[in-house]
Order: sequence, then C-alpha cells, then structure tokens
Amino acid sequence: MDWILNMEAGKELDSLVHKVLYGYDMNIRHVHVCPNCGWECNDLETSSRCQACWGNGERVTMDDSEEMYNFHPSTDMNTAFKLANLEGIAVIPQSSDKGFRWYTCDLESVHYRGGEIALHKYKDTGISCDSAAEAICKCYLQVKMNR
Repeated sequence: MDWILNMEAGKELDSLVHKVLYGYDMNIRHVHVCPNCGWECNDLETSSRCQACWGNGERVTMDDSEEMYNFHPSTDMNTAFKLANLEGIAVIPQSSDKGFRWYTCDLESVHYRGGEIALHKYKDTGISCDSAAEAICKCYLQVKMNR
C-alpha cells in the first residue's frame, strides 16, 4: 500500500476515495467557467461570452475548458472529517524536527495516559502528512483496502 502513501492531495486521491466510498467513478466534468459569476457551459459554439452575465448587460469572456468535480476530501477539511467520523479515524496534531504535521490512525490504537496520547499500530493505519485532510484520506484508503 505504499503507492497510496506516495499519492499527492488532489484529483487522483479524491477519485480513489470516491471510488472506494461510493463504489463508482467520480464525475469529472470538462467545462468552461465564467470568471465573473461561475456559470458553466460545455462548449463555446454559440458564443465565447457568458450568457448569464450577458443577460445582466456585462460582456465577460468565458475561461478555457477545465476539469471540475465536487468531491475534494484530500483538500477540504469538512469532507475529510466526515470520512474520519464514518470510519473511526483519529486525527492528532504532532510536532517533529521537520515541523508541524498531522497523524491519523484507527481510533482503537489511541490510548490516553494522563496528558499524553499513546499510540500503537493497529491494522497498519498510522499515517503522517502535512495536511490533516490528506492524512485522513490515506488512512481511510488503507483501512478500507486492507479488509
């Protein structure tokens, strides 16, 4: 499962989490987006201007086509924490000689001793990353794919 640890936060990691969570591929749209109002269209055959802004008297040119999707657990903390709650993943801030990082693991591996947190490996789910959202996604995938 080292290949999961080597993935970077973004579309590829989000897509894999979506596939494991929902059982089908994530919907990725290729659209042109208006930089002014966010209106989307699939092609610019009729006009390169935003039709929504045009109706308001503005002449805004649509951006180039880009990939859009609505599921961002590796970069969106709200979505990531829903995953953590769903699977019982502990999220623990940690400081090290490399700076501040986030550690995630299965809740069953967390034990409190006074003011300290003691961890032991459980189902090989311990992961440390720069962002909590990325660590949660990778931990979630390891838990689900090791079953």
